[in-house]
Amino acid sequence: MKKNIISLFSCILALCMFSGCAHFSSNMAKTGESVQIKKAGEGLVRAFVRNDAEAFLKLLPKSVADEFGKNGFKKTMDGMKDQVGTPVSYEFVLNLEHPKFVVSVWKIRYKRKSSDFKKDIFQETLFRAISGTVDGKEILLGFNFF
Repeated sequence: MKKNIISLFSCILALCMFSGCAHFSSNMAKTGESVQIKKAGEGLVRAFVRNDAEAFLKLLPKSVADEFGKNGFKKTMDGMKDQVGTPVSYEFVLNLEHPKFVVSVWKIRYKRKSSDFKKDIFQETLFRAISGTVDGKEILLGFNFF
């Protein structure tokens, strides 16, 4: 009985996921729309993966950049290297629906050596950036790794 319920739930979940994707694609094809997706934080992610503190700080509001500084960037980078490795790539995942802000989620891939140093180990984390428009200007409102 329990297996049947789990199988039924899995089938319903799969149908919902795939039908949603097909519906979105078919709507796009019918209207011929070209969707421009705002990707909040793209410059931040790029600068982080490149270990470019200067570029990263330039994208922050001045007060945040002054408080965070190159030292804060280095501490963050060193902490991530200790925990998951050196960032090697990034990929845009999605924007979360929000009526007033752009909430973008990015996947960052890291590389490190195994404990015996014989193979490379890869691990991923997520990065979230939130932007909004203030006085007609797009600004970064917040970001975090998770």
